[in-house]
Amino acid sequence: MRKSDNSKRHRSPDTAIPSKNRNGKKYTQSPKRARMSQSSTPANGMVASSRAQTGPRKITIKKLRSISNQSIPDNYINEVWVRLEETIHAIYEERPVPYSRNQLYREVENLCVNQMGPKLYEKIEPILRDVIRVSFEAHFDTESVTNKGFLKQLESCWNKNYEQLILITSIFGYLHCTIQASGKDSLWDLGLKIFKENLKSNDDSKTKFLERTITQLLQEIENERQGEAIDRTVLKNIIRMLIDLQLYSEDFESKFIFETTKLYQICSKTRIQDGSFSLPEYLDYISLILTQENDKILHYLDSTTRKLLNPCIRKQLIEDHIDAIINKGFDDLLRADRIRELLMMYDFLCSVKNGEDKLREAFENFIKTEGYELVRYPEKDKTMIKELLDFKKSIDLIISQAFKDNDKFIISMKKGFEKFINMRQNKPAEMIAKYLDAMLIAGHKGTSSDEELDTNMDKIMVIFRFIYGKDIFEGFYKQNLSKRLLHGKSASVDAEKAMLIKLKQECGPDFTSKLEEMFKDIELSVDLSHTFKEQSQKRLTLDMSVYVLSKANWPTYQCAKVIMPVELSNSLDNFQSYYKSNYSGRTLEWQHSLGHCKLKANFKVSSKELHVSFFQALVLLLFNSTNTITFQKISEITSIDIKQLKMTLIALTMGKVKVLQKSHKGTNIEDDTEFIYNENFNHHLHSIKINQVQMKESEEENDKTRTKVIYDRNMQMDAGIMRIMKTRKKLNHSNLLGELSDQTNFPIRQGDFKKRIENLIEHDYIKRNEEETNVYEYLA
Repeated sequence: MRKSDNSKRHRSPDTAIPSKNRNGKKYTQSPKRARMSQSSTPANGMVASSRAQTGPRKITIKKLRSISNQSIPDNYINEVWVRLEETIHAIYEERPVPYSRNQLYREVENLCVNQMGPKLYEKIEPILRDVIRVSFEAHFDTESVTNKGFLKQLESCWNKNYEQLILITSIFGYLHCTIQASGKDSLWDLGLKIFKENLKSNDDSKTKFLERTITQLLQEIENERQGEAIDRTVLKNIIRMLIDLQLYSEDFESKFIFETTKLYQICSKTRIQDGSFSLPEYLDYISLILTQENDKILHYLDSTTRKLLNPCIRKQLIEDHIDAIINKGFDDLLRADRIRELLMMYDFLCSVKNGEDKLREAFENFIKTEGYELVRYPEKDKTMIKELLDFKKSIDLIISQAFKDNDKFIISMKKGFEKFINMRQNKPAEMIAKYLDAMLIAGHKGTSSDEELDTNMDKIMVIFRFIYGKDIFEGFYKQNLSKRLLHGKSASVDAEKAMLIKLKQECGPDFTSKLEEMFKDIELSVDLSHTFKEQSQKRLTLDMSVYVLSKANWPTYQCAKVIMPVELSNSLDNFQSYYKSNYSGRTLEWQHSLGHCKLKANFKVSSKELHVSFFQALVLLLFNSTNTITFQKISEITSIDIKQLKMTLIALTMGKVKVLQKSHKGTNIEDDTEFIYNENFNHHLHSIKINQVQMKESEEENDKTRTKVIYDRNMQMDAGIMRIMKTRKKLNHSNLLGELSDQTNFPIRQGDFKKRIENLIEHDYIKRNEEETNVYEYLA
């Protein structure tokens, strides 16, 4: 049973409470402020004096003047009691009091001062019991107990009794200090106790007032829940009565909570389990019920009920149906970005036991399931990263606005992304590199400012953090970076370097060291070409720029030997001679597949400036001496690889810019296929970029990049295993795999690890323990 703090909430007003000053003198504290004149003598013998002065006013309290026992007549108490008894009856019978209240108060005071307080209390108690009983019964008749006016009549009875007790206690206020030491109830508490006894009277089955009061209160509350208008003022006053009488917690509140539990247990089953409500409707229903029930506390229930009422409602409507609520449409709310409903769901579930954990688990599972759909299908590879960015943006919005940036939900989001994005190994890493390539080529074409471009790169880096195969990303990023640098396709050098800084911060300096060296090679090559042109200006017949690349820092390229026109070969020989004269001991290896040229072409209509690849330039230069030439002849003259030559001719004949014509339609090219110079070619631009094969990614090139990364992984695993075994000398399989995983920046699969172990055993670098086959030993 919880006790209400009635002593603070309900204290009888205007009650004079005797106390003592520091000198032990008794005086009366009254809640009413007395008006003071310069010289006045109160009736109780207290003298207050005041003089006009410049400083603070001084009030002197003199010794209380009392009447000694010898000065009181023998029948004094009987005479006083006659007046007091008549006063009590007059108050409860609502008649005018025939005596002055001040006179009555002084008489009670004199009796108490002369040690007659206990006798006076004994005379008052039976009279008080009798007048309260009579007053209580006068307010009710047989019919009023059962009709709807019962609560109003009870309210009227209580209000009158309350006012009458105030008058009684104001007259007998001095009696309080006399009976306080004896442990008896004050007249105020005694009056409440007698009223409570009458309310709980069970002598007559028709007048079980307390039981009827509780029943009527619960019925009124139920009527309000059903939408009927009720008199909240009556309910408030009756409930305050129960609180004053210390009947609220045990007799009313417990039954109210029981009825509330039963009601919402039925309502929740009807709506959530029978499927009559959708999830958004059910969330709105919970919100409405909580608002309505808390409104009852504001208007008539005691505030302490909130601690029981809210958990009761939340348990019946939420806690008992957590799984059903989540399964009813949580994923649909996430897909539709229903922030309002998600916020309500978060608030509701986080307020009950296990609700937050189950919601977070469902949120993580949604990310895994929904995210895997974005990466699992090869036909959606081109849009994969864009969809991942949109998905991440949506999830971030939900965490921020619906889940209030809860750290646990942020961790679940990271776990979910790491799980699904690595379920399809290597591909997401490859597509991130390609997405960045397109972004850095487009530059400001796809954005409005440098800040937006930088923001987009930051978003990509967030996705990048989730992938395990960062070496795959490095391989493709290096491949694409080399093309951007060599073909001048980067929209902004600053953006390129900003991206390198972000990668360096994320993965460390070792990850970007070779990428940074690639930029240095380009910068040094620009200076080198400038110096070469200045020194060889008279011998140069062509305007030529050469990039000298360090083989260790750049992707591996297959060297293609071709036959060039004399003008081109002489220029290359001149540069090679110049380079050897300045850098002895170094060997140049020409990568013609990476070269590009600018040609001036004359057509009937006008001349054009064509930007072509080096191989396309070799083919077009053949048409200076003839207008028609076969495929076999072109191959013999240029020595270009057959496959590469076919791709080159297709770009010149079947692309958007058709500077050559083919003798027959279709994409197939035979040895006798003839190619004709298109002298009638025309274009609205003067400077024309012909589709360059070098910038296009072929599947063969992608396979080579993947193969190179896998080869590097194997070498890293071999080196890592040997470093560990050289230090440990002896180690079991699982511990060796664990230590190796800590040293690598890519995920190690069990199958790949076993292959590397077998390879090292085969080459006698390690061996298996003879007794324990899963333990390896290092061989010096």
